Amino acid sequence: MKIIDIFKREWPGLAEQMVKWTPCGIGRIRVRLKNRLEVVFTYYDDETWSLETNKFNWSLKTNKKRR
Repeated sequence: MKIIDIFKREWPGLAEQMVKWTPCGIGRIRVRLKNRLEVVFTYYDDETWSLETNKFNWSLKTNKKRR
């Protein structure tokens, strides 16, 4: 995944360090983006990654006049 590659490039070794100090061997990093979307990167001790997002309400505001 491209976003995971960007994350690994920007913060090298962070997930590996989290796994080292976590008893279960899983590192989780939560990032909150500007649009209130949360992205959770999960790094496992076998060097695999997963990516999750929260359920974000994408409803758009409209400029309709109220009657």
